[in-house]
Amino acid sequence: MHGVLLVALATVAGIGGWSVTPPPAVHTARVRGLDAKAREVVSAMMTGSPTAARMVRQLENSDLIVMVLTDYLPAALGGDLSLVSATPQWRFVRIRLNNMLPPREQIGMLGHELQHALEVAADPRVRDQASMRRLYERIGHGAWGGPYETTAAREAGAMVLREMAER
Repeated sequence: MHGVLLVALATVAGIGGWSVTPPPAVHTARVRGLDAKAREVVSAMMTGSPTAARMVRQLENSDLIVMVLTDYLPAALGGDLSLVSATPQWRFVRIRLNNMLPPREQIGMLGHELQHALEVAADPRVRDQASMRRLYERIGHGAWGGPYETTAAREAGAMVLREMAER
């Protein structure tokens, strides 16, 4: 899986003679499911949650490329976001969703993590892990070595879940 991610990054980042222009995606140029399950979660979220669709539209106007994948994570961790790379034109973040969660919970977790992506997108100084840590020291709560959280991300995830339940 990590090899696929590196190839995708190399393609999008322009490494090895590839174009810097990101390849088109099914639903959005900025939020991309990297595996079949992640693509299903992105698709369901986009059609079922106006809040999530709004967040994705906001990301479309940023320099962030958001790669979503499902992965084996510790049971207590529903998902996470990490800054993978940055070029002068693009910043790449990866959202991992715990593939042991039911699909509905994965959708809520994706909404939560998309809010974190918006927080990163709003601060152009975030270009590496150190600057991302400084961002969350300013806006988040918790310890960097553990769960680093924002109220906005918790609220976004809860709203996406409510909207999905209403459909």
